[in-house]
Amino acid sequence: MIKRFCVSLMLLSLVNLLFDLGRSEEHAQKQRKVEALYYAEQTSAPLPEGADRNRNAESRKQRTQNQADRRVVSSDTGILVGRNGTRTHSSLGALKKENPDTVAWLSVPGTPIDYPVVQCKDVAFYLNHNFFLEPDAYGCLFVKEQADLQTPGTNFVIYGHNMRDGSMFGSLISYENRHFYENHKLIRLDTGRECREYEVMSVLKTHLFQNREDTFKYYQFYQANTEEEFKNYNQNLKALSLYDTGVTASYGDHFLTLSTCSSYVEDGRLAVVARQISPEPAHGGETGDSASFGTFDE
Repeated sequence: MIKRFCVSLMLLSLVNLLFDLGRSEEHAQKQRKVEALYYAEQTSAPLPEGADRNRNAESRKQRTQNQADRRVVSSDTGILVGRNGTRTHSSLGALKKENPDTVAWLSVPGTPIDYPVVQCKDVAFYLNHNFFLEPDAYGCLFVKEQADLQTPGTNFVIYGHNMRDGSMFGSLISYENRHFYENHKLIRLDTGRECREYEVMSVLKTHLFQNREDTFKYYQFYQANTEEEFKNYNQNLKALSLYDTGVTASYGDHFLTLSTCSSYVEDGRLAVVARQISPEPAHGGETGDSASFGTFDE
């Protein structure tokens, strides 16, 4: 009896593994399709000498290298620059044509994070639908309705699933390791108008406090309009950080927060908070009349 139970358990595990592998491959195919839409528009710079111009025939390693050659960002202008010096403003045109909800493209060099970011009124839709609006457990990276990536703001929060295969925001868990952080400090966000660069400042683990008002809710904080509000936000980040990155911030700085689930506690969350370094934001904090806080708990 015990032997048959063990065999059944092994077979069930194998079936689950095969299912996960199939789902991962399907996701990878969708990702290659959306990458082709984005990177085809980014520059008129030629591919490296000898590179196969048929993207579908390229190996993933070669395609990744081609993308790297195409997307060098000028830190002083926020404009994509080709290896041959050709410059072109970033564009999300092809992505928006495919899905009008597109608002940005997010990439973290050296990680699998290289995805479109979407936005719509129904924040739950993209929890289980992909970029092509198809039902998909991987979902899509998204920002809430109140976020406006085209105007200055203290903090933008991008949400994504923590997938077991490391896709979407699954690789964010690696930031719990300081050594990983040391080698992956840069985050890039293409809003269609400019390419912003951010430096990781804080990595924190917390959980949802839906019934408490005296706790730090990074996912509900978007705008600090006074120095005191900013100071409170910054102090909470430092207090919850898993380690000291040495990156400091001052009133008027802008932040990008990548948020995903964490299984260390029930309703756990992991957040990677980065400070904008290019284009350099204008300081002074004059971005609104009052502090803006969200009303939607993840």
